Amino acid sequence: MNHRHNSATGETEARKQFTAEFSTALDAHKGLLQELRTEVKDLKVEIAHLRLELRESEEYVNALIAGIANGTVPPIPARERTLVDMT
Repeated sequence: MNHRHNSATGETEARKQFTAEFSTALDAHKGLLQELRTEVKDLKVEIAHLRLELRESEEYVNALIAGIANGTVPPIPARERTLVDMT
């Protein structure tokens, strides 16, 4: 009878320890997941900005090509930043 009691107590303690370790690991993963979600959100914003910038550049290149073809080159717009600034 005493052996069963000690065995049950040992199992209970082992489960408590496992639960504590699992909770610690889960909390760490939750923190990492939140960091990754934030990073993905920031990257999506940056990608949207870069796509807009690319579209504007392509439109300007098309305007330059048309201007060269018909002899009326449009004025060069001011650059806000360069690729070096982005690194």
